[in-house]
Amino acid sequence: MKVKAVPIVVLILPLLTALTFSIQFALIQSWVVYFDHVPALACALKIWSIEGFGSYGNSGTPVSGRISENTTWTSTYSPYIIIGNVTVELDVVLTVEAGVVVKFTEGSWLIVDGALRVLGDDTNPVLFTSNATTANKGSWGGILFRERSIRTLCQVSGAIIEYANWGFSVKSASIKICSSIFRSNNVGVKAYGDNCEVEIDNSVFINNTYGFLGAEPWPAPQSNEVFKIRNSFFSKNEELAIRLNFIGGSAEVLNNTIVNNGRGVYIPEIGNGHVDIINNNVSSNMQSGIAVYMHPIGSLKIFNNTVVNNGGNGITLTWGWNWGISAEISENVVINNLGTGMFIQGSDPFYSLVFVNNTVVANHACGIICGNIQKLHYSKVFSNVPYDIKVTTMNDVNATYNWWGTTNETLIRDLIYDYYDDIDLGRVFYEPFLRPPIVNFTYAPYLPYVLSAITFNASLSKAFYGSIVKYNWDFGDGDIKVVTLPIIAYVYETAGIYNVTLTITDEFELTNSTSTIIAVLEDNIPPVTMDDYDGLWHNTDFTIRLMAVDYESGVAETYYRINNGP
Repeated sequence: MKVKAVPIVVLILPLLTALTFSIQFALIQSWVVYFDHVPALACALKIWSIEGFGSYGNSGTPVSGRISENTTWTSTYSPYIIIGNVTVELDVVLTVEAGVVVKFTEGSWLIVDGALRVLGDDTNPVLFTSNATTANKGSWGGILFRERSIRTLCQVSGAIIEYANWGFSVKSASIKICSSIFRSNNVGVKAYGDNCEVEIDNSVFINNTYGFLGAEPWPAPQSNEVFKIRNSFFSKNEELAIRLNFIGGSAEVLNNTIVNNGRGVYIPEIGNGHVDIINNNVSSNMQSGIAVYMHPIGSLKIFNNTVVNNGGNGITLTWGWNWGISAEISENVVINNLGTGMFIQGSDPFYSLVFVNNTVVANHACGIICGNIQKLHYSKVFSNVPYDIKVTTMNDVNATYNWWGTTNETLIRDLIYDYYDDIDLGRVFYEPFLRPPIVNFTYAPYLPYVLSAITFNASLSKAFYGSIVKYNWDFGDGDIKVVTLPIIAYVYETAGIYNVTLTITDEFELTNSTSTIIAVLEDNIPPVTMDDYDGLWHNTDFTIRLMAVDYESGVAETYYRINNGP
């Protein structure tokens, strides 16, 4: 490794003792429990439990200038003090081993034109931090991956990046980041430029001003970017968690927990690429949950997200000119947002928008505000204030086959704002609307006994639209069975009075329930055995008919014994 020699720095370095972090681990653990549906999040957060990296004696290793040959930084010479910009030259690999601490003086950068490999793990992370006694956001520059870096070798695992201006800056380069933490930076990760590829998995972005910024709009929309943000945790990022802008390639936001940020996911303009926002928990952010602007082409999928308790709109989709944009908004749960549940509106008609199977409930500034969309179906839209749906343009909206929380047409009509409230608006067609399935069941025998099978039959239940997909039987004795077929047999082990409840669910997740009281009796009288033997001797074959009768629960089994045999 070739470095600029600065011997005086070694002489004046203060005594380094065990480096300790106070990070309120108990609080982080509570987040892991609450959001445990996010895959592998707990694994990423194990890094937070580290209380120190050990003692490094009374000196560190000062570094500045160029690294012109393959180099490994080890815990033996840690901490490494970056006293001026350090550049990893073309075709050179810098490897940072587990447990290493790298401290940056004010304004200094690590610039990667070759490759950076960070090999931290759960118990021995690599720390990139400020050398200042009291560090703040922006105390040092950051780590810059430039377009000439080795695309296949830049990999970071088990790192903590804190107090930088831009934690990682990826300019037309490629990097994979996993199990890492970006905290207290102005920007956690910024990625931009043609052919930029960033993959983030199982990582944490907390207390940054911005979590992730992808593809900036100047000087022109980028092209061929690939951004993948998966299984990660974003919280307390002051302005926003994730911003994507002018995507010319593709972006994927998948299986993340995005809570308590300024904004959740924000796309000022989608560009001509494709964006997937799938399976995320976007909750309790100060402003909007998910907000996207499309213009004039590009495609979008917002699928199966939970968007609840945000301070602004739950999901916003707006667009300008429509030269071929396409979007799907489906299977999302949007509840109790202070703004509108779903704000969907654009300048041009958007006939290709797919809007199905969403749940929009109890939002505070309208359920759905829509303009220039043609249809929305098979969704649950109810209990929103002041309206479940409001039209903002003169185009009619086909809103048939939705569940409005009631079958009372007067109540449904009262919560729709359209032409019949303002003649300059389009109409909302809401009939036919979804209805809950009809539930019914019988049981036999009519007088059931303990330890005897009872057949419960729900074949008379039916769904108005689609089919019944689930039968949930609560037999009243603490036992619950969930099946997909209408007939089930059940045996009670104790006599008593039982309240049997059946709840059925149709394919649109509408439910209905009914209950019946049944009395299960104790069988106290033994069965009676009989035969028709005439008492005479016979010298030819003859038949004796043996019979058993029980006047309560019936005969379950019969056994025969001849001449006192077994």
